[in-house]
Amino acid sequence: MAYSVDLRQRVVDCINQEKETQQATVIRFKVSLATVKRWVKRTCLATVKRWVKRTCLIPKKPGATTATSIDRNQLLAIQKANPSAYLDELALLLGSKKSTISYNLIKLGISRKKKHALPRTK
Repeated sequence: MAYSVDLRQRVVDCINQEKETQQATVIRFKVSLATVKRWVKRTCLATVKRWVKRTCLIPKKPGATTATSIDRNQLLAIQKANPSAYLDELALLLGSKKSTISYNLIKLGISRKKKHALPRTK
């Protein structure tokens, strides 16, 4: 669960306007030092780039950001040419990560089924 934007703003204002140390702010608001440093850094970058301070303190949404960075048509062509290729091999051919290849194969509707040496027993 993310901290509220209001708390984030109060912590940053306490450091910037009241000139309180980060250690004292950590104790006062009961948040970690790394978190406070991250919030202060984000507001410093926002003032340099002339963003509104409050918008840069909004928590980032989790999720994949680079999973669609490959050409799915190219992946499909390579996968059809080498149907038994492992994810590492496909990733090496496309210059990507295994997780990206796996994500895009799922989006293309291609499942990766294992071939068992022995048939299943009932």
